[in-house]
Amino acid sequence: MEFVSNNQAALYVWNITIHIVFGIVLVPLVLAIAERPHSRAEIEAAISGQDFTVDDMVAVGLLRSEADFYWIDFNLLLVQDQLQILTLSEDLGRSLADKFL
Repeated sequence: MEFVSNNQAALYVWNITIHIVFGIVLVPLVLAIAERPHSRAEIEAAISGQDFTVDDMVAVGLLRSEADFYWIDFNLLLVQDQLQILTLSEDLGRSLADKFL
């Protein structure tokens, strides 16, 4: 515990570095899985050489397994999704506000 308290800055930088590096690796894979489910073999090939496994990705809630395929296990709103929500909700939001004001 003393090591951790004496090296908080270095450990913080290391933690951020790990998130950035793994994030760069995972973004294309997650976007591909969002389009269609992938087999375990496909995902293992995509993450080969990394320090995490498919089971790790399931354990932290990135993926879920259904019928021998893996899907993303969180909500993913792409930019075009967010723009569509904004466009559709703009008029409805005004209409709702008008009812209360």
